Amino acid sequence: MADILSQLAFPGRNFRHLFGGRTMLENVLKEIVRLNPSRVREVMENDRSRKTIARVLGTRFGAIDSARLAGLNEVCDPPELDALLDLAVTCPDVDTFVAALPPPTPDPFA
Repeated sequence: MADILSQLAFPGRNFRHLFGGRTMLENVLKEIVRLNPSRVREVMENDRSRKTIARVLGTRFGAIDSARLAGLNEVCDPPELDALLDLAVTCPDVDTFVAALPPPTPDPFA
């Protein structure tokens, strides 16, 4: 849950090590939840949608390298995620789906 909630401020990034480890990060995230519960719910629903899309693609086409689906993490609009789920169900192949994704944001810490 900590990784999901950390996306509130920094989508697609892992900042656990910057906050002094798990306990410190969890305290920060509890404060975020307290201050903005609707945004937390939205982030969690979007994460669930992305996992569902990846699961559909995996069921249809077999194992897919997560790097090919990295652009999926850039989509934060629920109607866009719904459209991508529809595409995941109907696309003829993984390449067609990947072509519809936005490019992933480069990780400045990589």
